[in-house]
Amino acid sequence: MTIEPPSTELRDALRRFAERTLGRIVTLDDRSRAFGRMSLVWHLETAEGQRYYLKRHEERRLFDRELRALRDWLPRLPEGARQMTVPPIAVADDLDAMIFEAAPGEIVEDADLTDHERQAAYQMAGAFAAALHALPCEGCGPAEGYVDQQLANVERWLGDPAADFTAEEQRWTRDTVRAGGAFEGVQLVPAHMDYSPRNWLLHRDDGVLWLHVIDWERARPAPWVEDVQRMAEDHWHRDPAMREAFFLGYGRQPSEVEERQIRALVAINSAVGAIAWGGQRGDTAFVAKGRAILDRMRAED
Repeated sequence: MTIEPPSTELRDALRRFAERTLGRIVTLDDRSRAFGRMSLVWHLETAEGQRYYLKRHEERRLFDRELRALRDWLPRLPEGARQMTVPPIAVADDLDAMIFEAAPGEIVEDADLTDHERQAAYQMAGAFAAALHALPCEGCGPAEGYVDQQLANVERWLGDPAADFTAEEQRWTRDTVRAGGAFEGVQLVPAHMDYSPRNWLLHRDDGVLWLHVIDWERARPAPWVEDVQRMAEDHWHRDPAMREAFFLGYGRQPSEVEERQIRALVAINSAVGAIAWGGQRGDTAFVAKGRAILDRMRAED
């Protein structure tokens, strides 16, 4: 799958947007990812030494999702949780772009943290998630047809010719998603949808730790377990203490039914979805990771 990078004309228009908003830019550091989605991210520094980020979404729906979360959801959070967000200072609707002040701190997934700092980050992240999931929102409530949507996702991944799943792998995946009617009666809440230490910034200030939650382009109403399923495999499987810290902050543990929901979502997204997605893009490392998860989950049954 070929993904075209942003054009020179678009980059010039974004530079003009940044300078209209911030004044003269003396440093522009392109922090865009070199793989997967082609969202453009620039780290900017002005002549006065102030630092900002410009983010341009490659799809309108991602821009709309992030903007809805930032404008409609996050301002209604309780004060403590609201201080953990980074609102935009300018939005260019015609460019699908927005500018943020650069929040202090390090990406938790990449930072060299003590055990205490890492546990504190997970606990704060759990408390933030609980506050987010408690908000009312347009589109929240009973999740009509959610199981059918997930099964449709499964069939899309399983049917991808680049993935080459066996008949037994396909049967296991479908059974895992349907297991025990886990998603019957599930409710939709405001969800980040990419909630993990890669989108948390931890900042130290005179011995006090602060956390900021960033990157809301996937945000939409969804079952709350969508915000933990990525961590369940990528982080908690290796470090169960972080799971305990997160749910300490969240205020409760998942129920038995919710544990089945998390397992089903891991199977869909981190296993079969990763294998198919990586195969489409020729990303052998991503395929191998998804394959290892699928094999381990099947061996556990």
